Amino acid sequence: MSLEQRRFPRIDRITPEQILRLSSDQSPRQNIILTRNVSASGVCFTTGENLVPGTAFLIYLNPMSLPELGGHPETWVRSGDYYLARVVRAKRLQADFEIGAAFVNKAVCQVDELLHFTELMNARMLHSMTGDNVQN
Repeated sequence: MSLEQRRFPRIDRITPEQILRLSSDQSPRQNIILTRNVSASGVCFTTGENLVPGTAFLIYLNPMSLPELGGHPETWVRSGDYYLARVVRAKRLQADFEIGAAFVNKAVCQVDELLHFTELMNARMLHSMTGDNVQN
């Protein structure tokens, strides 16, 4: 997609962030990723895992970076600084994968996405309260 076709401009932001997702056996998996860029509609990052399109996850976003994105982050499904996103594309690099993900918008969110979001938030809170290891 060319720059002219993008609804929101991407801002280069190379920073490590944390994502949390459920594995195929529904156990929480935490991973540190390296963002490449962020926009008001999504994020592009690299990771050692191949996340297939449709995979939902929580991503921590530093609130200091949000004002310059534009758009309306209040319309995203979120809790605090954790936002629900869904993988829309995955591309193999040499040793890693480049993942493109879109933030989930409240207006078009499905019930199963809200249930998934609740499961992820519960896993995150349980981990922070008990110190239980979330698989990496």
